[in-house]
Amino acid sequence: MTLNTIQPWIISAPKKQCGKRSRNQIPEKDTLVIEMLGSNGEPILLEGMAARFRNICGAIVRDKLQTWIMTSNWKNVSTTTKDVLWATLKEKFTFPEGQEDSSRKFAEGLLGRCFRNWRSILNTEYVKKGKNAKDDFGRIPPNMWEEFVQQKNTSEAKALSEENTRKAMKAAENPHHLGVGGYVARIIKWRREEEEWRIAGLPDLYEGLDERSRNWVLAQIPVFTPEGKVTFKHQTTMEIYERLEQLVELQKKGLFKPDRKRDQLTAAIGTVEHSGHVQGMSSTLPWGDVFQNDQGSYRKRDRYKKDLEKKRRAITKQELIEFFATQQAQAMTNPTASDAQRHADPPLQLANTRY
Repeated sequence: MTLNTIQPWIISAPKKQCGKRSRNQIPEKDTLVIEMLGSNGEPILLEGMAARFRNICGAIVRDKLQTWIMTSNWKNVSTTTKDVLWATLKEKFTFPEGQEDSSRKFAEGLLGRCFRNWRSILNTEYVKKGKNAKDDFGRIPPNMWEEFVQQKNTSEAKALSEENTRKAMKAAENPHHLGVGGYVARIIKWRREEEEWRIAGLPDLYEGLDERSRNWVLAQIPVFTPEGKVTFKHQTTMEIYERLEQLVELQKKGLFKPDRKRDQLTAAIGTVEHSGHVQGMSSTLPWGDVFQNDQGSYRKRDRYKKDLEKKRRAITKQELIEFFATQQAQAMTNPTASDAQRHADPPLQLANTRY
């Protein structure tokens, strides 16, 4: 059995043309039917629907929010305007019966991200290049565009832009290859393929990896060597994968215990992730949904107390080390000090003491 045995229904899309990619437009005719939603209201069936949904949300934002470009916070966009966006979206999609509330909640979050992305594009592709966005977005008031340009040319805005660019370059060290549908559109396909591998009696090459780590690895487009080893195009990705393999072995021996956000992937990457973005799962899932097995430690107060206690022990430990170091130094320089004081154990041995 091959992984291509099952041929999914795929929504047809315009053929890719050479040259500059055109912006997605709001379709004038037809209504797309969403057959199934995920736990957070995101479209998951038919296959390809998530990407289509995201593209149309972006097109609606660019069409309907041209007079809102000076609003940096999506929360400040009026409820009436958001109602218009939702009504426009409902004209283009048919949602599963009885699930409109969850659909709208997901859609508004996605529309907000599309709005932020569009404002960023207006800055990078128009302001920084000296172009007038009114040439492409004719309903932007001239005075509002001038104000937007002035806003983006302030020292504060430039510093923020440079910081965002630095973060983007850092993220590009391990780029994923998912398309606009993100993880949601791919996870179902990956799980189906894994089941086909299992039925065919083929080995699980990612045995021991939790779901989030497994998804992240698959998004990096792993390549298999003739010896059956996994490798990647980017060296940094390979290093993270090797750390994941090491963590799996440590976890089997009980030497590594995942703890909510400090799971396999976070430990392997080595940085705490943004609270609103869950790599390997979705940019829309809240942390509580991803780490359901750790709900007992998820309450902010409990987590705060736990972190505070850990910091307190670290401070106490450091203070004791400094205290004994001072005492030892005084004993070594004091001619009347006893031999016992002068031959005290080195304070650095306290580093292995538990408190």
